[in-house]
Amino acid sequence: MNASSLNSVNLDLLLEVPLELSVELAACTKSTAEVLALNVGSVVEFEGTSNDPVRLFVNHKLIALGELVVEQTGLGIKVTEVIGS
Repeated sequence: MNASSLNSVNLDLLLEVPLELSVELAACTKSTAEVLALNVGSVVEFEGTSNDPVRLFVNHKLIALGELVVEQTGLGIKVTEVIGS
């Protein structure tokens, strides 16, 4: 097998590796006591507004910012900025 076909095979293998995508709406810091006091119905307040961009992570690495959108089958994200671009 030559180098070109090896690279193609290796790339095909990598393209099939599953990646975990996650979205962060907001974040805050709370003390252990505040977390232990949480009950059903508790409200946790976050800084920021509902218009702030959400953060899209791939395998815990921030890759993009976006806006939440409601799709017919659930929630989605409209990417508004790709980090590093």
